[in-house]
This record gives sequence, C-alpha cells and structure tokens, in this order.
Amino acid sequence: LLTQNGGLSRPGAGDLLMLLAALARTLHVLAMARLKGIRGAAALPLTTVQLTTAVVVFAILSAGGGGATPWATAAGFGAREWAGLVFLSVFCTLFAFFVQMWAVRRTSPSRVSLLLGTEPLWAAAVGISLGGERLGVLGVAGAVLVLAGTAWGRRSADRGARSGA
Repeated sequence: LLTQNGGLSRPGAGDLLMLLAALARTLHVLAMARLKGIRGAAALPLTTVQLTTAVVVFAILSAGGGGATPWATAAGFGAREWAGLVFLSVFCTLFAFFVQMWAVRRTSPSRVSLLLGTEPLWAAAVGISLGGERLGVLGVAGAVLVLAGTAWGRRSADRGARSGA
C-alpha cells in the first residue's frame, strides 16, 4: 500500500526479491547477534568483510543477468555517476552495515529487525521531501500498517524479554 500508487497489484518478481531480502536481513541480524565470533569482533573489520562479501555475491549474481556487466557499466561512468556510486556505497551500504553491527551489539535482534522494518517509511519520507512525491490515502494506510506492525512487534519482543522467553 505504501509503494503502490494505484493500490494493490499482482505480485511480481520484485515482490519476491523483497521477501527474499527481508529473509536474508533477518538471518543476517540473527547471525550477528548469536555467533560468538562475530560478537567479539571489532566493528570495522567485520563491516569490511560484510561489504566485500556483498560486492562479490552481487558481482557473481549480476554476471548471469544477460545485460552489461557492472564493470562495463562503470567504465562508462562520468563524474556524476561516480559521485552517486560513492554516496550509495559509503552512506547507504558501508554506514548501514556499521550502524547495524553497532545496534545489534547494544540491543536485541528483534528490536533491530523491527527498526529496520521501518525502512519503507524513511524511503517514502525522502521521496516526498526530495523527490516531490505524493502519498495518497492508500499510501498513508500502508504507512500506518508499517507503524502498527512495528509497535506490535516491539510490544511482543518486550513481553518476551520480560518473561525470559
């Protein structure tokens, strides 16, 4: 509802990819919180390993896509494209991995996952403020559902923590 201008539509390949990404993020947060070797590691080297792994995995996946390789695309970049790539790499990937690592060490995996679940709201806020997008009634309903789900999940996590579960 939040991202569909015309309301609900038939799920497509992108929707499946988003569900897989949510599953991967959940497994990633749980692994970071539960594995003793990760919990004791310094944040910067671990973030470097995470980023390197992401680059290798996505380079391999993109090689089978049938289109231009990432390297061929990057060869045609001008200053504006490189600035955008550096911004996305540093602030949206490296910084995000680092903050996620920091947060998992200071709170529970369920809290981190719930907070990460509000990403669509932040994306909508940026789209509205910087991109001039408009949020219709269905978009507002989607935002309310995200907030309600996050609040419900936090209450459930807090109850579970208090009961020792």
